[in-house]
Amino acid sequence: MTTVNMSESWTASINFTFSTFTEKTKSVESRNQDYRLKIVQLYVEPVVGLLGMIANMLTFAMLIKSGLRKPSNIIIFGLTLADCLLLITPINIIALTGRFLHSKETANYFGWECSENLARLLSTFNRVLTTLHYWGGFAGTGLPVVITLERFIAVFFPMKFASIVTTKRAIVAVVTVWLFWGPWACLSAFVRDFWFTVLPNGQAIGYEKVSEFYIHNFNLLYNLDRYVFNFLSSIVPVSLVTIGCVLIGVKVKHSYLQRQLIFSAKTKKKPSLKTTRTLMTIALIIATVHGTYFTVTCAMVDQFINDTTFSLVLDEIKMTLVYVCGSCNFFVYVLLNSNFRNILVNMFPKV
Repeated sequence: MTTVNMSESWTASINFTFSTFTEKTKSVESRNQDYRLKIVQLYVEPVVGLLGMIANMLTFAMLIKSGLRKPSNIIIFGLTLADCLLLITPINIIALTGRFLHSKETANYFGWECSENLARLLSTFNRVLTTLHYWGGFAGTGLPVVITLERFIAVFFPMKFASIVTTKRAIVAVVTVWLFWGPWACLSAFVRDFWFTVLPNGQAIGYEKVSEFYIHNFNLLYNLDRYVFNFLSSIVPVSLVTIGCVLIGVKVKHSYLQRQLIFSAKTKKKPSLKTTRTLMTIALIIATVHGTYFTVTCAMVDQFINDTTFSLVLDEIKMTLVYVCGSCNFFVYVLLNSNFRNILVNMFPKV
């Protein structure tokens, strides 16, 4: 059987945003020898991932201080968790060593040059981390829709908002998104099998290759990935968030103009829109990033089909953009919401 190595945790072909099962055909050796890929994968992405993980930990701390009974905080908590899981891959040392730490004889493998038991353990950990990464990445595309819906109700039905958007319903909405994507993310763990071999030069290596399950169910998995879940993680959420943000923006502007007509400038009290502004900014950033990913992928479809080295570099640049997106929400909270900003300041002892 022909060995097909899967060295990328997130693979991209002509699909729109995230592809769980589609593989690249270019050899692993050519990927690992390209200095541009090494720069992005060994330096740029890990730095972004580490800084993003720290920022998301601070977000968790701010949310706990602020309280998790508020529906918007519950949704933000779910999104922050998704961002943390998404950022596992750029700082996944196990995967990085499996890809790059090789001798010349084993450069075309994705695996670990060690004893069989240790290599199998590393492979298992890597599959778990990769599955969590997929789960967070996919859930992170659905939660902005929940954010948009919550703000839509707040803006269009302010008098009924408290009775419609409750703590329990916010929890149910967030958990539903996670449960929906869970089986599809977990299925990715069965795409690869662990193999162990000793090369003619005596070098032992435990490596991963495409599983029999993947080969036997390729057509089903490929079609589900490309035509169902790929749309649900790209075009659908981007469209819903964009349309929702436009409607919310028009409504907020209309309400503001109405208040100007009713009240004088001296007596009118400007309503607080910090929550709406904060959440809509987050939703728009995510929609913009994934929309850009989709547009670039479609524009470069010939490059992706031919699997050129340039397309591999572009894949990593696009994923770096996604990682930046998963790292920037903390800064949005602090810059646009005074409550979060005050909580952050009070978290550190005054000198």
